[in-house]
Amino acid sequence: METTLEARWFGPGRPPDALTRRFDVLGVPGPQTRTDTYLFLAGTHDLGVKLREGGKAFELKLRQHDFGEAKLAGDVTGTLERWQKWSFPVTDGSCQASGLGLPGASLIEVEKNRRLATYRLAPAGTVSLVEERQGDGCSVEITSLETHGSQWWSLGFEAFGSQDRLADALMATAETFFAGADLASVLATVPACAYPAWLHTLDSDL
Repeated sequence: METTLEARWFGPGRPPDALTRRFDVLGVPGPQTRTDTYLFLAGTHDLGVKLREGGKAFELKLRQHDFGEAKLAGDVTGTLERWQKWSFPVTDGSCQASGLGLPGASLIEVEKNRRLATYRLAPAGTVSLVEERQGDGCSVEITSLETHGSQWWSLGFEAFGSQDRLADALMATAETFFAGADLASVLATVPACAYPAWLHTLDSDL
């Protein structure tokens, strides 16, 4: 089980050039591709259920608290949410979406191309890029999404580590990531929400 503090945005189409250039400047490697299958749960934005990478893991996310809109850096605002996560590895590949016995409309396959930058929070409160997730810190990801013929993108911040340092890690990472980049106008025009809420925006198109 893990507790995280997160901020995320979703927009239609391909990721804006201004965002992809920011990851280029940071030297983040090219995208990693995977397909996750989400369970669409009508009526709630508080629970996420998915099969990761075609069934390598079964994952649950429960929203513990919605802190509402917050100023993250400069003119950038986002919605902060605290989530609790459980991940159950599936080593024999037996966990398949087709075997869950659920109506087809309840399952949404999402192909993802993701670039990930990981920051580590130092005791002094500063952050620096690291290669692996460790200690207290925050990951930043830009993801191209494709589902049912439609394209989307997502920018996400996920702070990890000690619960009493989650906010420090996310805010310090946001300050560093957005420094010198005019991204507030890009994010102001798209919804700030997590995956369960985004899936509800797709419901009418499925």
